Amino acid sequence: MDIDTSLLREKFIINESNADSNGKRLDLSCPSTRMSITLQTGEIAEETYVVRTHNMHSCIRMVSNIINNYERHGPLLNRSVKIKWDELWQHCINSYERKYNNGGWVAVYHKGNTIFSQNDYHQFFDVIEKCDVLNNGNYEASIKIAEDSFAKAGKDINISYNGNIALVAVLNEYEGRCSMILRGAMGTATFNYALKPKTIGQKLSISQGLSSTSDFLEGAHLSFIIGANNEKINNGTIEKYSAEYRQTQKAKERVNKLYAQINSMENRYDVRYRPERPDFDTIIAASEKLAQDNMK
Repeated sequence: MDIDTSLLREKFIINESNADSNGKRLDLSCPSTRMSITLQTGEIAEETYVVRTHNMHSCIRMVSNIINNYERHGPLLNRSVKIKWDELWQHCINSYERKYNNGGWVAVYHKGNTIFSQNDYHQFFDVIEKCDVLNNGNYEASIKIAEDSFAKAGKDINISYNGNIALVAVLNEYEGRCSMILRGAMGTATFNYALKPKTIGQKLSISQGLSSTSDFLEGAHLSFIIGANNEKINNGTIEKYSAEYRQTQKAKERVNKLYAQINSMENRYDVRYRPERPDFDTIIAASEKLAQDNMK
């Protein structure tokens, strides 16, 4: 099986020109991360899914779990025993996420239809996914179809869109390459890693190769928060043993687990970074320095 996919960080701004009878008009901001994945093995018909979530690492992990399930059990549709989408999602959510992000939200689509969702998300995304299918996958052009659909319903809606690719991943059972953008106190940086089996006859776990990108993205995000909070703890803005203090300690524990998961990938495969592997401690230190400068 070959995987070629990308992750989008995006935001839709939805404005309504005319107010309703109560003087209200739509003025919405809808952020999301979106990842499309096409699965196929041999002569079996391909299956394409779209995953949307509240943040990047959760989106990647859900896609990775879908790939893993497909690798182990075959096509997801029309099984005698239906796939347990909720279990796939629960495996994406770690203890830190459950406590401090309330588990977030997720929506999975197939041919424009929502086949699984959990927690509240904006229904506008359902409209966009249906329009994307009608427009044969020309995603940005689907926005115009959505505006026309609202117009037919008597809504004069303007939709502006801002989307950026945060990850590109190309993997198969013999090799893989993942490129991503990390944002932090040191600015925006691009890095990639290539991986392949260490020994002849060994195969690459596509799902693990992809899932490791979520470890880097989550680790960079948490490291930025840790650095900023460390400075607040040092100057007394965050009191010791307060809720924010405890969250910072839990974030540090989570970063250590992410380090362990990345090390596990490196122990299993031959991994080459370009440039060097991101260092979370360096990101924390840079975030502390930025917080100091901002306070000055």
